[in-house]
Amino acid sequence: MIVLTQRITEPGARAVTGTVTLDVDSRIKSRLRVTLDDGREAGLMLERGHLLRGGELLADAEGTQLIR
Repeated sequence: MIVLTQRITEPGARAVTGTVTLDVDSRIKSRLRVTLDDGREAGLMLERGHLLRGGELLADAEGTQLIR
């Protein structure tokens, strides 16, 4: 399972490795298990108090997985 822990504002040269579609109720949660659009499992472990908005990028701790 991919653990997404960071919000990325500038992806730089990194390519997006997946996408996730979340409903409104899910976008307000900072801890959540999700299924990426390609079927892989991921967990959100984000800083509390921030609503995810469309187009935001999420990354794992190493920055190797970049999810839109």
